[in-house]
Amino acid sequence: MTHMEAKEFTEIFSQLNKRILSALKAAKTLAEAAEPLKMLENLAGYDLPQAKTMYGLALLMQDKPWYDSKKGLLWLKKGADEADGNEHDASFSMFQYGVILVDGKMGVPADPVTGKYWIDKAAAAGYGPAQTEQNRRWK
Repeated sequence: MTHMEAKEFTEIFSQLNKRILSALKAAKTLAEAAEPLKMLENLAGYDLPQAKTMYGLALLMQDKPWYDSKKGLLWLKKGADEADGNEHDASFSMFQYGVILVDGKMGVPADPVTGKYWIDKAAAAGYGPAQTEQNRRWK
C-alpha cells in the first residue's frame, strides 16, 4: 500500500468509524446496537489495529448494555500489539490501551506500569497525544 493509498484508506475508515460510534452512542438497547457492533467486530477481524481498538472501546462503554470489560480490554490489547511496528498506524491503538491501563478507566483495573509502557511506545513513535500525556505525567 502506497502512502497515498494508506492516507485515503485512513480517511475512509475514520468516517465510517465516526458513523458507527455515533450509532452506538445513540443506541439504548442491545438490539439497536447489534448492527454497528457487528460492523466493528467484522472490521476488527482484519489486520487493522485501529479497528480492533475501536471495537474494544465500544465494548467498554460502561453505560451501555453491551459493556464487557474483559472482552473490551482483550481487543484493545490486540490493537496495541498489532500496531507495534505498523507503519500505517499512528500509534493510536498503543496510546488508547496505555491510557486506559494507567489509571484504570472504563471499569478496567489500573496497571500503571503496563500503561506507561504503551504510552511511552506511542510517544516514541511520534504520536502527539502520547507525547503530551507523557510530558504531563512523567516529566
